[in-house]
Amino acid sequence: MHTTVKSEGPQRAYELVFETGEEIIGGLRAFAIAERLAPSEFNAIGGVHQADLGFYNLTDGTFNPVPFHRDQCEVLSLIGDITPEADKPGGYNVHGHVVLGSPDGQANGGHLLHAITRPILFVTIEELEHAKPAHH
Repeated sequence: MHTTVKSEGPQRAYELVFETGEEIIGGLRAFAIAERLAPSEFNAIGGVHQADLGFYNLTDGTFNPVPFHRDQCEVLSLIGDITPEADKPGGYNVHGHVVLGSPDGQANGGHLLHAITRPILFVTIEELEHAKPAHH
């Protein structure tokens, strides 16, 4: 992953470029740990393959799996937040909603649980002045 600092003010901003083969959620968590991010928002576009999406189950508070195991798909939209949480693995929760497009023009969406970059993913991260309320 390549990183560019866009702003070093009170709320830092970054541009990240994920290369082919890099896992997105784990990469964002590792970046948050390394930079000791404050609560942040992110958005991204690019491409992935072997994505695992989830749809939130109100009954049991888990995610119903929505596999999207294509050889290649476009990240039409990926938005979310990164929040410091002491009880989470690595101390951060990465929560993203994604819309993925397949070669036939169809789109699927949900929570991004796992995906591998292919060929590239451009991510913008901006720290927030105030933390957001908790969500699923």
